[in-house]
Amino acid sequence: MKWLTVAVPLLVAALSLIFDVVRVKGTSMEPSLCDGDFALVTAPWLSASHPRLGDILVLTHPASGELIIKRVVAVDGDRVRIEQGQLVRNGHPTVETYTCAPDYFETWPYDTHPGLPESFTIPEGEVFVMGDNRSSSSDSRVFGSTPISSVRGYVATTLPSFSRSAVCSCRDASVPLSAVPKE
Repeated sequence: MKWLTVAVPLLVAALSLIFDVVRVKGTSMEPSLCDGDFALVTAPWLSASHPRLGDILVLTHPASGELIIKRVVAVDGDRVRIEQGQLVRNGHPTVETYTCAPDYFETWPYDTHPGLPESFTIPEGEVFVMGDNRSSSSDSRVFGSTPISSVRGYVATTLPSFSRSAVCSCRDASVPLSAVPKE
């Protein structure tokens, strides 16, 4: 039994190097993640490759330095724009079953002037991220693509908040996060 007093703390310490639990704040990732939910986040070094389309990341906000949770909607080399509320990647409208509602920008880049490009190409080593609840998300549409080096972890799974009495405002309760397709 003495070995348990050594093994359990060592196991907890080892797991803390691999996983972290974060609490979701805000509604920008609804319907996938609701305010108060918990996300089990894996360390970035556990992934053999850089972020893929559909990954949900914990990353550092470029302006505030705060940790934010967003979904990868384009990777380096992809060309993106928003047209009539729909994300267009590499010239093809995307099907995003995980979003709450159409984009709140009718077109993007917004505030465009004649002569500026209609779309944006993601630079090497960066990703374009957006919240699933597009109408309440500050994301790459506002701060631009973000370096992969700002990724702090990948959301492996989520647990609903124990204090939440119902599903979040725009989640279809019949579709669990694990059923959300990755592109």
